[in-house]
Amino acid sequence: MPEAAVSNDEFTAFWNNVLADKFERFRKILLDGLSYYSEGPLGTLAIAQGARALDVGCGWGTPR
Repeated sequence: MPEAAVSNDEFTAFWNNVLADKFERFRKILLDGLSYYSEGPLGTLAIAQGARALDVGCGWGTPR
């Protein structure tokens, strides 16, 4: 039997009312701390200057 669809309302409210402010407050710590995990692998790829890439991760969408 298929599972019933679950509403995201509770999680959305939690994100908007609790998590979003914390993510913004600790943005620099998160970006600086996690950059190791993106800078290393990205440096091994042969991506040409000006090329486009799709980032399917999460974050603030800051330009590289």
